[in-house]
Amino acid sequence: MKPPSLALDGGASELTTRVRSTDTTLGALAVIALFIMLVAPTRFFFIPFTYEGNYLSVAPPNLIDLVWLGLAAALYSRSGHPSPWPPLTLAGLLILGATVIALSDVAVPEVMIDLVTFNTRLIGGLVLGILLARAGIPAGLLVSTLVVGITVIGMSTIVLAGGRGPSYDFYTQIRRYGGMGLGPNEAAMFFAGTFNMLPLVFRRRPWLSLALPVLLTALLLTGSRTGVLIAAAGVSLWVPAAASSARGAKRVALWIAVIVVAALAAWAGFVLIRDLWNRDVIAPVASSVAPSPDESTTGRLEIYSAVPTYLWQHLGVLLAGVGASNAAVEWTLQNVLSLETYHTHDLFLQFLTAYGIAGLFLAGVLVFPLLRRRDRYPDEDALGLRWFGLTLVAGQLIQYGLFEVKFLLIFTMIAGFLMAGTRRNRPGSEV
Repeated sequence: MKPPSLALDGGASELTTRVRSTDTTLGALAVIALFIMLVAPTRFFFIPFTYEGNYLSVAPPNLIDLVWLGLAAALYSRSGHPSPWPPLTLAGLLILGATVIALSDVAVPEVMIDLVTFNTRLIGGLVLGILLARAGIPAGLLVSTLVVGITVIGMSTIVLAGGRGPSYDFYTQIRRYGGMGLGPNEAAMFFAGTFNMLPLVFRRRPWLSLALPVLLTALLLTGSRTGVLIAAAGVSLWVPAAASSARGAKRVALWIAVIVVAALAAWAGFVLIRDLWNRDVIAPVASSVAPSPDESTTGRLEIYSAVPTYLWQHLGVLLAGVGASNAAVEWTLQNVLSLETYHTHDLFLQFLTAYGIAGLFLAGVLVFPLLRRRDRYPDEDALGLRWFGLTLVAGQLIQYGLFEVKFLLIFTMIAGFLMAGTRRNRPGSEV
């Protein structure tokens, strides 16, 4: 018979092994779920319910909702603790929206559907990110999955621009290309965000920089001025990355290999873009930044003038919003303000219009985790996620993207992850 101390040691060792096995399984599950969320094609967002109405903001419950809800349930069973704040916040938003809709002239079912689905995904994405952090999922795992998944999206953008794929007919109408459930502007923010994230994680994961040629080629094919500008600003992030990484013969050899592969891929991308440009398949980004006014710029200026004026003249709307959903904002813009658009092209203005004053606090909850001091982030991977999120925020100052399910879930998940992963641990804190 074993001595009691040895028996206890054996039990502890077995328990530790089981815990590690569970953590590994959860990590693998998180990677698979996140990857599915990133690369899911458009049709997955309309299974099992199809929608062919006029509201572009509406996405009914779908397979991707099952993916993130299943992951959240698994994470909660492992490391979650009861907290009243998520259900209370969701209930408050739903009550606010339902009350405003009941007292207004909005009588379309899409508004009520989007009230439930959008706010559930908004709060659910935040909770999912918090649970990922509390479960000990490393930021580096999220970084690698994001880069690989968004690179796949970039490849689909290139394929669509080349004239292949089921969505090609739609994209040729505007000669700008998104991919895998994302429109051109939203895809461009993902590409630019990944480009700005890579220098922060280069020292630990230099192999991820091999995705740069695909990302930049796809970014140009989106024809998005916003994406190109915020990626150009992110070039400065590569200077400190290069200074801190090029040390020793191994690093120099790695840099040479990365530069050679990137140059070859960039050359191939250049040839592709030049060919598509010569065949008039893509809309040149240069034409979008010409000095003469274009429809996109004048449309935004009209929105930025009309919407604040309307809110100021209707204090009830300013206080309580138009229905706490994207579809309610879309209905108001088109039927009340006679604007041919389905969102306000600005994150803060969209939330102010949807929720009233409460929308500014809600937007602040999403953005604040990205604005903390550098020393509040535990490692370079978390800093990389921060810059990815900041890029999405910068893009949404003139282009709103949370009406797309994929964009909404990824953005809120990162905000929640950094919210839980950067604050100082406090005794008795709950998630």
